[in-house]
Amino acid sequence: MWWSLLFAIVLLSPSLSLAQPGNSADLGGITFYNFGGVSGSSQQLGNMEFYNFSDGTSATRQRLGGMDFYSSPNNRALNGTTQSFGGMTFHNFSNGRTCSSQQLGWQTFTNCQ
Repeated sequence: MWWSLLFAIVLLSPSLSLAQPGNSADLGGITFYNFGGVSGSSQQLGNMEFYNFSDGTSATRQRLGGMDFYSSPNNRALNGTTQSFGGMTFHNFSNGRTCSSQQLGWQTFTNCQ
């Protein structure tokens, strides 16, 4: 889902705050969003999702089984995996950073190392 990659961008961007509001709109299979200063669009085709951001970067998500693989040709910090078990989501980025998050109601609690 598009929010997973946006979550990754927010975690990797020191200038963005997790408390910033955002919104999205789905029009004809393309999702347009603006979240925490990041805007762009995504389109899902089968198990692939393609992202284009307002700063010119792009990324691809491929879902294989219960794991999402992210790759970005022009932002290596976005490369990594996301896997969910129950109410927990685990993010592993190519730069060695790992995060876990848990959603409880409308709040998401995140711990990164």
